[in-house]
Parts: sequence; structure tokens; C-alpha cells
Amino acid sequence: MPFGSTTQARIRELSALIHQYNYSYYCGNDSDESEKYCADETYDALVIELKALENQYPELKLEDSPTLHITGEPHSVFPSRKHLIPMLSLGNVYSLDELKSWDTSIQKLLGGQNTEYVCELKIDGVAISAIYRNGLLSAGVTRGDGSEGEEITPNIKTISCLPLKINDERDLDVRGEVYLPRKNFDAYNQQRISSGELPFKNPRNAAAGSLRLLDSTETRRRNLAVFIYTIAEGAPEESHAGNLEFLQQQEFPVNPETKKVGSIEEVLEFCRYWEEHKEELPYDIDGIVLKINSLKQQRQLGFTAKSPRWATAFKFTAEQAFSVLREVEVGVGRTGNLTPVAILDPVELNGTIVGRATLHNYDQVERFNLHLGDHVTLEKG
Repeated sequence: MPFGSTTQARIRELSALIHQYNYSYYCGNDSDESEKYCADETYDALVIELKALENQYPELKLEDSPTLHITGEPHSVFPSRKHLIPMLSLGNVYSLDELKSWDTSIQKLLGGQNTEYVCELKIDGVAISAIYRNGLLSAGVTRGDGSEGEEITPNIKTISCLPLKINDERDLDVRGEVYLPRKNFDAYNQQRISSGELPFKNPRNAAAGSLRLLDSTETRRRNLAVFIYTIAEGAPEESHAGNLEFLQQQEFPVNPETKKVGSIEEVLEFCRYWEEHKEELPYDIDGIVLKINSLKQQRQLGFTAKSPRWATAFKFTAEQAFSVLREVEVGVGRTGNLTPVAILDPVELNGTIVGRATLHNYDQVERFNLHLGDHVTLEKG
């Protein structure tokens, strides 16, 4: 075999090994430990060998080389990018009774059709869009205002759990939630304290800040993770559960606690269980997302102006804080919409100092009958 072919084969072998170790370490389950992990020294040696070969033979570097996860040049600004399919927010329900009412309205709209549901943990992280073209990760975009976000592709590519290349070459736009596992959050905060820096208040803030760093090498050091929860473009199946299975086959990280059920009673039990056991997870959640499984039924149900009718978020009992309304400002969104914003006495809520809160629209201001100096109750959305 010619030397060039031997080198290329070794580069492919090293790349495949490192990709597998990355996926297993960050996204694998607890079974078959011997195949999941290798010693740190072995992993580092594989990376060093691959980097050396790529530096010596740059023409042989693969498009999805795992060293793209490991290195990155600083960049000066994140450009804006429109979402081809908007990233809409979900409607919320705050009690099991409200959840049953939501289901009753769904059943009426569907005219008594048999309905399956998919229950998903609501990860307390940062929503992103990951765009694949011809099987390659081509762009990563933040949610922004739902219509337009920031393109943070170099930082998205540092998340070792997210594949740079998939076997299926269809165009895909997948949506997910980037988060910082608690152990990584605790370790990073210890580093900040040791360096004389203020610690982050919570993992969500740390994840959001990490995604917007201009130096991707530093983003990689934060050890972010992601769960992919839907396909916005390119879905091959006619059920949400089927599309999640497709994502798993392509080695996307899909939350292992996701469950398909056939009745609202099973949905309620899922919600009760995870509200009680959420602290046992290695990451933060703040509720449960419920979706109608059939994409045909999803299309039947359609959307409101702001959210899909076929999905809702059951929010766990929220921590509340109390403040005083001092002023109302007018905020201007990316699309030019005017939104009233409440200026409040700063208070701490779920580890975050809150001094501003959106009032969404002026109808809501009138509905709440708000006046300057009013005492108000805040809940994290």
C-alpha cells in the first residue's frame, strides 16, 4: 500500500476512535463501561498523533475531523442569521389541572382521534439550531428572538457530543438545548473562585455565556453538552418518536428519559415522577415538554401567533420573588416590535438577579392593572 494511503487510513482510524470516545463519554449510557471509556493518557495520545499527522499532511484532514472540536481561532463578532423555520416558544401550564384542560382542548380540536404523546424533560439551558448540509454540520445559531439569532458555529462545533458529520446526507435543521452538567459547572466555578473571579449564579447562565465567547478554545474548556429534541427541517418520519429514533441512529444526543405514552394519565404520572426526582439528574430541568406524537395531527392542530397548539410545557412549582414596579420602558425587538418592559427593584430569583421583566404587550399591562409602585410577584418563565 502506498505511504499516502497508509497515512490516510491511520487518520481515518484515529478520527473514528476519537469521535467514538467523545460520543460515549459525553452522550453514552451507563452500560458497557469497558467500551465507553479509555484512559485520559490514551485519549490524549490519540489526539496528539492525529494533530501531528494533520499538520504534516493537511490535504488529508477530514471534513469532520475531531480536532475541529479541540481547536478554534478567536473571532471578533457573531453575525445575525434568520431562521428558515422560526424557533417558537411554547405555551406553559403550571398545574396538572391546567395540563388536563390543555389535553381536553386538544381532543376537541382532533375530534376524538386516538392520540399519543411524547414526554420530554425540559432542560434548563440555551436553545440552539444546528444545520446540516450534505451530512456536515454547517451552522449553529442561537434562538435569538425566534425569527433571527446569532450564528455561533465555531462554538457549537466545540461541543463534543454533537456530531460534525452524520451518515444521512439529507438537509437537516435540528433543534436542541445546550446545557452545562452540574459537575462541570461546579468544577468551573471552583476555577473562577481560585482565580479571584466571581462564580456564575447557575448552570444556565454559564452555558449562555460560554456560547457567546469570542474564543472557541475557551468555550471548549467549559465542557458544554447538548440534547437534540426535534427536527425542524428534513424529518424523515411521520411521528415525533420516529424522528427521535432517527436522530439516535445518526448519533445525535437525545435525552434517554424521553418517553412515548398513550394516555393523559401516563403524561400526568411522568410529570409527577420527575418533579419529585429532578434533583437526581446530573443537569438542571425546570419542567416537562409534552408533544403530540403524530406529525399529521400536529399539522391539523397548527399554531397560534406565538406557539404550537400541539405542544406545551408543564412548569414545575416555581420559586417566586417579590419586588416593586418602578418604571415601564419600551423595548424594540429585532423585527421592530414594541414591547413594554417592567423596571423593578432588583431581586434574586432562581440564582439570577432580576431587575427587568417583559410584559409582552400592552393588553397584558391593562389586564394586570399595573401602576408604578405596585408590589409584584415574579416567576421565572
